[in-house]
Formats: sequence, structure tokens, C-alpha cells
Amino acid sequence: HVGAELEFFAEQVHYYNDGMVRRQNVKCGLGGGDRQRQRRRVWLWGAVEVTVQPDSRNRVTFPLRYEVRNGSRHASGKVRKTLLLEVRGDDLEIVGVDEAKA
Repeated sequence: HVGAELEFFAEQVHYYNDGMVRRQNVKCGLGGGDRQRQRRRVWLWGAVEVTVQPDSRNRVTFPLRYEVRNGSRHASGKVRKTLLLEVRGDDLEIVGVDEAKA
């Protein structure tokens, strides 16, 4: 559910190659366009690495496998996803998202 996922993001996020974007732009990326019609499956396929950064942020990197179907079209593959988390009060907020093909 896009709304539930979106609440973990900070108001400003370094989002992939788009640079700094507002949370509203992240919402468009999470649930817009053809994604509504796609059947997506994503799962963890290895170890999660957590590294505390000098600026008190946490870098979390993990490998994912994915399969996407849209009608007769199908794609699958592996990526390494990286989230940059920052402590805000008693919570963690996502302040950065990136991924690279594995």
C-alpha cells in the first residue's frame, strides 16, 4: 500500500538519480502509471548490511530479486538496494534511496 510505505520517507529525500525530491514525488514513483496494472514480486536474496555513518545516519544495503508481469510481458532480475536512514525523534526516516543492478 503506497500510503503506508510513504510514511517512512522524510519530507526531502535523495531519490535514485533524481537528486533531492519532496515526499510527494516519491509517492508518484511508488504507485504511479503502469505499476497499478503490474503484478510485482520482490524478495530478499541475501544478507542485510547496516553501516553507521559518521553523521549518525545508518546505511542499509540488501540484495533483492524481483519479477514483474504486465499481461504477456515479463521481467526479472537482481538489484542491490541502499536506504539511508536518519534518526528523527524516536523514529527512523528514509532520507536516501538508491539501487544498482546486481
